[in-house]
Amino acid sequence: DSDASDSGASDASYDDVEESVARDAALLDLDANVGKVWDAAPSGSMLLLVTGVGNAPLVKIMQERKWKRAQALGPWGKWTDEAEAELRAEAERARRGMLFAAVKNDDDGDDD
Repeated sequence: DSDASDSGASDASYDDVEESVARDAALLDLDANVGKVWDAAPSGSMLLLVTGVGNAPLVKIMQERKWKRAQALGPWGKWTDEAEAELRAEAERARRGMLFAAVKNDDDGDDD
């Protein structure tokens, strides 16, 4: 029985390593592609890289459902505390993100 539990632990560990390797490979690929865009951009260009934007259309749908329930429209019944918590959590995820911005100068390695 202890062998079975050890196997499960090693499988989880293996999955973590595999996920880490896949994430690193994806980041390297992203870095290479952003580098290609940067290299091809003319001097004075601004590059914006926006990440982590959540599902804003889902938040809008959830807000519309909340309004319809408040107006007693449709077959759903009253808006619940659980639905409100889900809406707030999804809205928070939609607000999160990062923005990286850079302006390419003549001194950024262009030999033109």
